[in-house]
Order: sequence, then structure tokens, then C-alpha cells
Amino acid sequence: MSTTPFRASLAALALACAARAQLTPQVGNDLPLNNEADTMFVYSDPSVGSTTSGFPPDFGGDLFWKVLPRDVLRSPTGTLELSALEFEISDSDPSTPAAPYDLMITRGKPSAIFPGAIEPDFSDPNAVYLSLGSGVVPSICTFVPALCPPTCMPIPPEISNTWTIRAAIGTCAGDGLIFPADGTQDLVVSAFVPGGMSATGPSSCPTFQGDYVHMSFLSTDETQAQWLGTGLGGYGGFQLGGSGFMHPDLITDTWALRVEFCTPILNAAISTDPFFSGAALAGTPWASVRTQGLAGVHASVGSGVETLQYVLYDKAGIGDVAFAAASVAPLLPAPGLSLFGASMLLNPSDPTVVATLRSGPVLAKTVGGPPNDDGIFASSAPLLLPAGASGLSIASQALVLDPGTFTARSSQVTRTHLHP
Repeated sequence: MSTTPFRASLAALALACAARAQLTPQVGNDLPLNNEADTMFVYSDPSVGSTTSGFPPDFGGDLFWKVLPRDVLRSPTGTLELSALEFEISDSDPSTPAAPYDLMITRGKPSAIFPGAIEPDFSDPNAVYLSLGSGVVPSICTFVPALCPPTCMPIPPEISNTWTIRAAIGTCAGDGLIFPADGTQDLVVSAFVPGGMSATGPSSCPTFQGDYVHMSFLSTDETQAQWLGTGLGGYGGFQLGGSGFMHPDLITDTWALRVEFCTPILNAAISTDPFFSGAALAGTPWASVRTQGLAGVHASVGSGVETLQYVLYDKAGIGDVAFAAASVAPLLPAPGLSLFGASMLLNPSDPTVVATLRSGPVLAKTVGGPPNDDGIFASSAPLLLPAGASGLSIASQALVLDPGTFTARSSQVTRTHLHP
């Protein structure tokens, strides 16, 4: 991470993000590691924590985190530039302000209680603290005053009180957050629940329930293999205030946070992942694209019928051609092999590279509008993961070629571990 001292990072970034955390056109490229949000979790009631925008946050209060494992953070340059965080937020009393939770980005550390699980390392001297500020989420009463006092009409089903927030940190002009990406360090995003919120207490209207801002929207249909053998996932977790107990998520659960980086980002989608949701996708190229959950890091192949699909995000590469391949051989030392100006870490002498090569155009996905304005390549011929491949570790990487200039850019390497 940056060598900027911890408190200096706070002073510089809290103000910048408070001003720029908004619904904005996408600049970066997604590393989802989730199968889309399907539920939300309530922590302590009343919640335990400090107020938002307060530093230091309450490390003993309600909090939760998501791990970006080192297996998906291997860049030929050794670093990645983070440009945005995207998440869902809702307020059980939409007549009151809804401030996003404060966030902290740190390195990970092994859990001392749960072998194999990763926790945030709040002692990281290069941690980055982000306070997005209040006023980011508009009140639903601003648009439909009749829902709130004094009328208090019930919220009709066609009106949603859930918002997608994209906290823009940089514009990919070298102004984002630079993190190590040499495959040796996990990256962790933690969220601190503000204190004093009630999920069951009084609200401004009888049709509302309490006054609790929710940001813990979870994917609860993750299909990663039982790689820890404990029913736990290892790449996220939570703490209830006052417990002093950092507990990993179940293997099926993860915070539905999307992290965006400036370079092309390659994700592995496994056939146990669901397809992209939304009726608007019917008849589009995205109807056959799977979400990219944690199974892309730890996949179960014991059935002998599972497959892997490359899903590359590259907003800047729309109209270019993507090439993606996988290898079971050791990676080349950085910066790897130069191809059209890009760096490939896969060893071309591995015959698996040619056998797994897939290519196609990077298309503009604009269905539904922002935040769905991505540039995506998704391989149409998934790779079979036979049961005999159990025990192998597949490293996948992509190059995006501009056919007009014959110059290319490379993605990071994402690694998929295959289990029975």
C-alpha cells in the first residue's frame, strides 16, 4: 500500500470521498467476488459503534468485512489502482438521512481462532480510512412526500428504498489508491456500523420499522468448495459489538461489495454460479453470462461436469478484442512475456494455454443503465473442469488488443483452486 502515514491518509481521503461518493459513470473495472445481493443482515439492535465520520472508528463495535484474496491480485506490475467501491444501502425509515458506513481498507491477517480464515489487520500502518459523509443517499420522501409524515402512505411495491452507491475514489489518471498486487497479500475492505440505530424501535411512520441504515447486503448463494472443511468461507466475516469476536462468514455468504480497478480485470465464473439476473437481459449477450462468485477462487469439480467461464471487465476496451487463457504451470517472473506491449505471466510453453485460449470482442453492456455500463468479454465456450483436475490450481489471465494500433493491455492473474 501507500507509504503515507495512517492519519495523513485519513485527512486526505475522507474529504475527497465525501465530495465524490455518488452515482457516477463507471471508470474502473469490476472484481465482484459475489453472486449478487439477495438479503441483508441486521447486527446488534440497537447497533453498537461510533458515529460516522469519526476517527478512529469503533474497532470493538458492529463491523463486517470482505476479503479480496491474493489469488485474484497478481499484476505484472506488482500493483493495482483502485478507483471505486460499489454497494447497496437502504434505510428502514426513509424519512431520515442515511449515511453510508465508514470504511477501512487494510491488508489481511490470518484468523487466530479459525484456521485458514482471513481477517482485517487494523494495525496495518498503511491502512486507508474512508468516510463517505452524510447526504449521499436521498430520502425517498424527496420524491414521494405522501409516503412520509403526516400522510404516511404505505410504500408501494414499485418503489424501492434501496440505492446503489458508487463511491468514486479516482478517475484512473493515477489519482486512485495504489495497492500491492504481487500475489502475496490479501486486501480487506471493512465497514463499521454506526451506533445507536434501532431495527425494531419507533419510526416516523407506522408503516416503517425502526430507523436502521443497512449496508450489509449479502449474497447467500455462494457455491465455493468446502476448502476449509469447516463450513466457513474464510473471505469475509463480522463482529457483534462488545463481543470482541471476529467470526468468519458461512461458506455460502459474502458481502455483495464490488471493487473496481483501473486495469482490465479478469474474473472466473463457475457453472455453479447463477446467471446475471434481470428480465431486461433476455435476448442479449448477457443472458448466458454467470455471476462471478467466490467459487471462482475455490471450485468443487467432483461432479466432473462443472465448467469455468472467463468474464473480463474493461470499460476502456469496448470495441477491442480480448484473449483469455489458463495455465497449470508456474507463472513467469514479473514482468513476464511482452506481447504487443502487454505483459503475460502465463507460461506459453504450457500446452494448457493453447487448449484453454478463448477470444472475442469487448462489448458495451448498457442494459439497465448505470451502474451496468460495463465493457465485458465473456467466453462463449466454457472450459470443462473434470473431476480428475481436483488438486490443481488454474491461473487465468487476459490480454485486450486494440486492432487499430496493435497494442495491448493485460489483466491481472486470477487463480482458481480445484477441489473434490
